Amino acid sequence: MSWRPQAGESTRDGLRIVGGGSVLAAVAPTLAMIGLAWALPACCCGGGGGYQIVPGPPGTISGRLLLSGNPRAAAVYAISMYDRSDVVDPIGYAMTRVEPPASTYSLPVPPGFYYVIARFDSEPNSFGGYTYDVQDQQHNKGNAGLATVAVSAQRHVGGIDMGDWGSRDSGVRGWWLDVDGLPLIDPSQPSPSYNGIPGRQLPSGMNPTLSSTYIDTGFGVHFLLPTGWREIKAPGLAYKSAFFANESVASPISLDDMGVWLSVLYGGSSCPHPDERFVVATTVVTVIGARETFSFEDPPSQVGAQPFGGYALLGGAVPAPGKQCLQLIFKGATRAALESNLPTIASLLSVVNFEG
Repeated sequence: MSWRPQAGESTRDGLRIVGGGSVLAAVAPTLAMIGLAWALPACCCGGGGGYQIVPGPPGTISGRLLLSGNPRAAAVYAISMYDRSDVVDPIGYAMTRVEPPASTYSLPVPPGFYYVIARFDSEPNSFGGYTYDVQDQQHNKGNAGLATVAVSAQRHVGGIDMGDWGSRDSGVRGWWLDVDGLPLIDPSQPSPSYNGIPGRQLPSGMNPTLSSTYIDTGFGVHFLLPTGWREIKAPGLAYKSAFFANESVASPISLDDMGVWLSVLYGGSSCPHPDERFVVATTVVTVIGARETFSFEDPPSQVGAQPFGGYALLGGAVPAPGKQCLQLIFKGATRAALESNLPTIASLLSVVNFEG
């Protein structure tokens, strides 16, 4: 099994919660702080330790960046720990920025259970977090696993300090955040309609940039790898997942402006729907002998070392009755990167096979 959150586990700035199927919705600090007369303690037990979340408007997580030197620009992320039975589901997060000379943060989040991690802009591939070591400096040394933070509606959870910089647990979760993160949904915002979403066609015909390198993911998915692309190893074990890029990088956030990332994910009883907040076009392609709708997504532009979003083409297919969802997610570091690779991507989709 991988680290990646399994069942039972588990915005551009901290003053925004992204509306489910809506445009970015501003949430003023005063709204998130209404009624914050007391602070909830962080829950430090797996799965919430029996703590019952009170639903409703956003609460707030706050704390410090524990530094040995001068303050540095950083991003802080609260990663949602909702029940996930499908490996193909995206990872929801909220985010805020910390700019010098400040070394504290305040982050509005929907009610729920969270892991909280951070990274400096100067070290985008290294993370710290609110770990058991940070939570209990005196009695729990040597356990740098991330502690659970429980947030109820309109409540403030303070003292969630970021430390243990470079810890493995924070780093692995940060890697997955870049690979498969999407801003959290604010259920109070209206859902968008698919009406008016334009359709488009992918290039047709086999593209000569597909190489003769035959990829067997180990979980039943086979295809030809484009020339110059390479497999990227996930930290730890990647359960029913495989990753590729057209550049030699360790994670998608390291791609340059012409970089493209491919995630191949297999699992879940059904394929997830695209995030309607960001869909700008749809296309129909043939995958494993079936015509499937893939979506182009254009998430919010990035500021500083935020999670990798990328301009994306993604979709899924159930290879056969009784099988799980096979999802293919192509993300360009820029729109130009993805668009220039569409002939190769279309060819790759046409030769995908599944024998699991």
